[in-house]
Amino acid sequence: MPAEKPIDQTDADGKAIKWQAQKSAMTRARILDATIVCFIKHGYNYLTTTKVADVAGISRGAMRHHFTSKKDLIQTAIKHLHKKIFDNYLELIATVPENLTGRERIRAGLNVYWDHINSDIFLVYQELCMIARTKTELKEMLEESVSKFEHYARKSTVNLFSEWEGHSDRLYFAIDTSKFLMEGMALGQVVTNREQRVERQLDYLAIHVEEILNDDGTTEISKYFHQ
Repeated sequence: MPAEKPIDQTDADGKAIKWQAQKSAMTRARILDATIVCFIKHGYNYLTTTKVADVAGISRGAMRHHFTSKKDLIQTAIKHLHKKIFDNYLELIATVPENLTGRERIRAGLNVYWDHINSDIFLVYQELCMIARTKTELKEMLEESVSKFEHYARKSTVNLFSEWEGHSDRLYFAIDTSKFLMEGMALGQVVTNREQRVERQLDYLAIHVEEILNDDGTTEISKYFHQ
């Protein structure tokens, strides 16, 4: 009996999506996922289209059909990586219990962001940023994608933390304060008593983020976000 042909799916506009187009999109996604796996396993400098094709389980010809050059592959993979990072961020931040308030809620938010930036995909992103210091082409690819990522990440954070409504200037300052401190800590993978020291820093950070949230415009730190 001949194999049953997959049924065409339908998009939001009611237009038929042909199976071949679905198959092509699935193969492309598999290639991009494989590229991220190769970033993790081999690093940017040792990534080749041959290794990616092997991990994706496709032929070299199929690889060239979807991505005509290594530059094209990496540029698209960086966008794919940022989408995965963004999805991971939203998934984690949405787990912060809504019944928490004040410093407890802030600390819970810091905890999930810490988990987020210690994920494999985020650590790969940080490695790419470090490599980009001496590779102009890679830096340009990252800058374009990072700009879009930060824009949507900030908007999503405002929506998730309603207590900051009307105080986006404070929230963005708190995000920057948390981002630079925590991402710097995440780079310190080989540190004595790392967990204990990180916990202390996160407690300290929660105190100051709470101060930013409750600032009445008359304190010394007000000048940094009341502009």
